[in-house]
Amino acid sequence: MKILALAILLIAVSGSSVAQVNKSYWRNPDGTPVPETSSRKSTGSMSAMILITADQDWQEKWNTPREHVPHFTETSDVGRDGTLFLLTFFGNPAVDEAGRSKLLCDFSLIKPDGSFATEQRDAVCFDPDFAMERDTTYITNITVGFKADSSEPKGSWRYKVVIKDKIAGTELPLEAGFKVK
Repeated sequence: MKILALAILLIAVSGSSVAQVNKSYWRNPDGTPVPETSSRKSTGSMSAMILITADQDWQEKWNTPREHVPHFTETSDVGRDGTLFLLTFFGNPAVDEAGRSKLLCDFSLIKPDGSFATEQRDAVCFDPDFAMERDTTYITNITVGFKADSSEPKGSWRYKVVIKDKIAGTELPLEAGFKVK
């Protein structure tokens, strides 16, 4: 496991307005840009990423004052009876005249055999009742908690999210994976 400092994150879980400033796309804590991957992409002005963490206190870490940089432990594997949280962050979506975005998400968790553990299309994943700030990163309201109990098959699992910006008419597909050991 490695510590991933997300210097750009803003939290907006359950209407929270606590934020971390996004200095244009994803950056390391030292400010250098981070390359795009299948789990971290941008389109137009919007950027998004999936983070997989075992941090039970991820929400507490996220819900901090804007000047505090949250640190999450990123992981790509989980042992029996372990728990993972699949978090999706984004920044700079298109906004309407009131400064609000309208995001829908398709998401699926795919088992090692290719079957779906869960799948949902066009879920409202962010529809704020407040004006959004530019260059700020938010978290979607879709968080998947995964418990690797004895009924879950060992092997490589995939988590896919497509963020649909209904105002801009764009889509941003993301994918991340983890292994159940």
